[in-house]
Amino acid sequence: AIERTWAEVMIQLVSFLYQQWSKDSRLANRVTLLELPNIMALLSWLESRLIEEGGLAELSVHIAGEIEHLLSYLGRPRAAARAVALREQSAAVISKWGSARCAAERLRIARLLKQDQLQVAYEAAQALYKKARSEGTRAYEEADYDLAMAAHILGGVLKRGDQLEPAIELFLEAQQLFELLGKKGAHMASVAITSQADCLLILGQLIEAAEKYKAAIKIDEVHGASRDIAVGQMQLATIQLLQRKYKEAIAGFEAAKHFFEQQNEPTQVAGAWHQLGCAYKNSEQYDQAEFAYRESLKIRTQLGSLLEQGDSLSELGSLYEEGLNRPEEAIAFYRKAVDRYVDLKDLRKEGDARSDLAHAL
Repeated sequence: AIERTWAEVMIQLVSFLYQQWSKDSRLANRVTLLELPNIMALLSWLESRLIEEGGLAELSVHIAGEIEHLLSYLGRPRAAARAVALREQSAAVISKWGSARCAAERLRIARLLKQDQLQVAYEAAQALYKKARSEGTRAYEEADYDLAMAAHILGGVLKRGDQLEPAIELFLEAQQLFELLGKKGAHMASVAITSQADCLLILGQLIEAAEKYKAAIKIDEVHGASRDIAVGQMQLATIQLLQRKYKEAIAGFEAAKHFFEQQNEPTQVAGAWHQLGCAYKNSEQYDQAEFAYRESLKIRTQLGSLLEQGDSLSELGSLYEEGLNRPEEAIAFYRKAVDRYVDLKDLRKEGDARSDLAHAL
């Protein structure tokens, strides 16, 4: 009886931390790390109850998914893997279509994207979107939210595959659906606007992208979403970089790096270091660029993220070839980048890296 009471309180704590993550990620991350032994014990408790009481499957999907999200930015892959395993085990028990099945499927698609299984992720996201549309917004209590999320995640998969125009359409649809939900959908409406801006940024439509980022930041400021504000400001710094406003861009990336260091988010810290490397390189501050790229590569290697490692290695190769005039070391970096992309089976990235290598040779 005491153990069940403890589990109920832990479930409340996990849900609280998940809700706080977009508002005060520093609090959520720190408490998650402090409570990690209890969180792992909760996963074990849920797994044992799932075997004995099949009715806990939906609860297990939601809680395991929230734990997976909390751990995904903290550099704890083994702990996150346990949450993933429980979520998948619980989802397999659920036969009825509803909120829990949708949540489990969204998390599975996100996991496929992290594993760079783009085609499988696309097929799953497309199937989820079609199913959510066919069921309609009144099929169950959270059906309207799940349809908006399905549109957003399919847009994310298309964006990852460089299909930017259809991705923008889906992100716009998601934004409109989230806005219809009022306060409940406000945070995700901001996320959908930011996703549109990301696509516009890649397309080179910098002014339009900046306006979208600013619109999302305004929404986040109203709701006190400090982490989302930091992400938006980092993207604005990227636009300043592309506009050759290097001093402003460097200041923006430094502020973002400091914020995410305080949040204990190594993935975002590595991204900020990488962008700092780009800003320093383009402003011909080559020593600072080398340091920044190496810091990014070090973190990405620790995290085991092959795609990002390849990007850092490619940039180091370019820096050594063009800025530092050290072609032999540039060739070594390009070859390592090729190896990462080969491991990922990313033919486009591999082709780009081989082209850079051929040029250096």
